[in-house]
Amino acid sequence: AENRGIVMVVFSPTYLNCEPDKRDVCDIRQVADHIDHLAAVCGHDCVGIGSDFDGLVMLPVGLEDVSKYPYLVEEMVKRGWSDKNIEKLIGLNLVRVFQEIEEVRDSMKDILPYEEWLPEDDSESEANNECRTSSPFWPSYPPETETETDDIHSKMADFNC
Repeated sequence: AENRGIVMVVFSPTYLNCEPDKRDVCDIRQVADHIDHLAAVCGHDCVGIGSDFDGLVMLPVGLEDVSKYPYLVEEMVKRGWSDKNIEKLIGLNLVRVFQEIEEVRDSMKDILPYEEWLPEDDSESEANNECRTSSPFWPSYPPETETETDDIHSKMADFNC
């Protein structure tokens, strides 16, 4: 809430089911419980719907696709959510965040990006570093030649980046 960001709620049973009653399936009420919890922790201004329809195998019963969103809205109304807070949940929070991102972008237009590569090392902590991303575009270390840089740009163009 302090940084005015947004938490996009995913519909993964892994995140929605908590111990000790952890199950492989969940339903629309558990999604609403998760949304209520996030709103209680960080406020209604920081919650959005992320779903992750493009990456999940199991989805909550009653939220199998976007056509079921009205049922989620209905559940939030039953729980006492105001029209204003529902509008924030279903999109206005995301619009606000992107408007603020654009303001920061505009305020930094004359500042060059920081493009230093973080060095990798052979330590055990580096081997288990989950913050490193594997990508077909980037080598383990920064490209050392113009040809390597051109190869990366060519791969990115193939993926319409």
